[in-house]
Amino acid sequence: MNSKLNKQNYIKCTRCRKNFSKDDDELNYNLYSKFGFKSKEKFEKHISTNKLCPCKHSTKISKKPNKVKQSNNELPKWKPYQKISDEDKDDYDDDLTEIYNRFEKHIKSGKGGKDLWFRESTEAANKILLGILDPNVQWISLCAEPGSGKTAVIHKLIYLLMQYPFQLTSDKNITLTTGMSDNDWYNQTLETFKLRDGKFLWQELNNRDETYCFVHRSNFRKRINHLLKHTEKLSNHILIIDESHFADDPKMTFGKELTNLGLTEERMKTYNIKIILVSATPDVNLSIFSREDAHKLAQLENGNGYKGFEYYNKNKMIKNYNEDISIESLIRHNYTTPRYHFIRARTVTEKGEYRMKLQKICEFNDWDFKEDDSDHNFYVSYKNDIHEQTAKNQEKIIIATYEKPPKHTLILIKNKYQASKRLKLTKYVGIVSEKPSKKTNTTVTCNGLIPRFFGYEEVPKFINDESALFYCNTLCVEEYIKWSKNENLDFNGINYTGKFLKSDGKHIFEKKKTVYNAMSTTTGLNNNKINPSTYTIPILIDITKEEYNNVQLSKNEDRYNEKYIKSLVNKYNPDIHINEKYKYWITEPKVETSYKNNILKLLEHISSNEVIGLGWGKRHNVEWKRDTKRDFYQIYLDYKNKKLIYSEFKGSKLI
Repeated sequence: MNSKLNKQNYIKCTRCRKNFSKDDDELNYNLYSKFGFKSKEKFEKHISTNKLCPCKHSTKISKKPNKVKQSNNELPKWKPYQKISDEDKDDYDDDLTEIYNRFEKHIKSGKGGKDLWFRESTEAANKILLGILDPNVQWISLCAEPGSGKTAVIHKLIYLLMQYPFQLTSDKNITLTTGMSDNDWYNQTLETFKLRDGKFLWQELNNRDETYCFVHRSNFRKRINHLLKHTEKLSNHILIIDESHFADDPKMTFGKELTNLGLTEERMKTYNIKIILVSATPDVNLSIFSREDAHKLAQLENGNGYKGFEYYNKNKMIKNYNEDISIESLIRHNYTTPRYHFIRARTVTEKGEYRMKLQKICEFNDWDFKEDDSDHNFYVSYKNDIHEQTAKNQEKIIIATYEKPPKHTLILIKNKYQASKRLKLTKYVGIVSEKPSKKTNTTVTCNGLIPRFFGYEEVPKFINDESALFYCNTLCVEEYIKWSKNENLDFNGINYTGKFLKSDGKHIFEKKKTVYNAMSTTTGLNNNKINPSTYTIPILIDITKEEYNNVQLSKNEDRYNEKYIKSLVNKYNPDIHINEKYKYWITEPKVETSYKNNILKLLEHISSNEVIGLGWGKRHNVEWKRDTKRDFYQIYLDYKNKKLIYSEFKGSKLI
């Protein structure tokens, strides 16, 4: 009995339940017509978002002032800019001698020594150094093809900083990190920086576990916290970000941590802070920065013997990925002896699909199948060296690709061998395949599995001259080759398709800023202005009260009378010809919104491929984004002023 009573007295609308007492008319459901409801039942079942909710019209509810979010604009306090003192210079002179002697010991002939850097590495490092010396430059981009030696340039640069005739900065004021959260990058880079005696030219690396001067993305927060405790290190600071195109969204780790640090472009100038962005595919970041006076570009030229996209493409070792051709057919058609074949899965779903297919293929043909991912302790080795021995000491299972496999071996890869990780071709490597993303993306393709095999190693003499074959999106490869041969590495006059940048050879469309150039004042192309050819200014259509009533919900009361609405648009505006093939929606903006400004604002965000919620419902916004390349129209119902608002969007005119 009590439960039934409670159910009868239950008030579904949370706002009404909160603001009215049981004696108020607003909770007397017999007065449904007074509040515009068609029945008592509809009054009882209404929720707070219903436009007829009494809370939206009652004078009993005191209007509370909107709470203003307190934006914390106060930057963390830093110690004033500190010039290099005479005491620092004395210590610097002592370090110069020690570092030089350490370097000479490493390269000494007869002791198995060799030079650490090639001519190209030194030239690129010198270009960066010129940017560091320029007081008007805060941002420096180092661009280099995959496997061409970016890490060597970083190492040479740090050595130059330590060896400069006068001190530019302390080695304690250098941070090296990456856009990836990758232990392989960390270990590989650390090994590259080690000399033959196990010591470092960059001596601060000895304190890396306390100062976090060298971290991957997941530990970048620790370096920021250290700098906030020792803000004197921010004077003349140099921040080097390898693979900077990863996680470069302002809302991701770097954006949040640089905000926590209180870094602004103005502070970069005041404290002489330089940020060096290292990437093979700088994409929209470089495109925007190329218009900045505070930016300098340094390109690493490929040395003799470099083998990358152009080399393997010319030698017909790069093939277009075709989903219709099975991996089994490719292996049987191209190889008469057992090989190691690498297949990369991009997603968990894809991994599951591949696993089933590859396992069946291997079972049927009596081939080997291995899963090389975070759940399996494998180490792919191309020769028996110190790295393989280290992996053995860590109890990893070695896949020795320099040894002939007893049978074809299919290796399914997931969440491993991202950008910066190096793999090597041996004469026993066969198919290397990576399914392209659904949307053409040159930036992703050219940072995928295929480039992990690029570099200066000699191409092996393959058994029976049956060479390794790389399968990916060849359109992306062709775009990347043309871009990388461009003298200024800009995107004018070439085709390029990235996630946040697109060029059709005539126009450049920058869809989004990165965390780095978000600090700058440079405007993105087609990013802050709507192309007038892509939309029509919203047209206001006055209709009669009777017509407006007929516009309301149709009999099933879950859809508007769409045919009638379109007939009204044509009735009052004969010049508007609604294309039935267009995608369209009929929605209601909020009463208090300025529909004209908000429509323009939404169109602006659509043109930059960004979608924001303006009160028209999440479903509609998602669909707008999904169909940005299509032509469609939208009709809005302004129920406050009893008008229709019509607007078209010419998505086909976008790049």
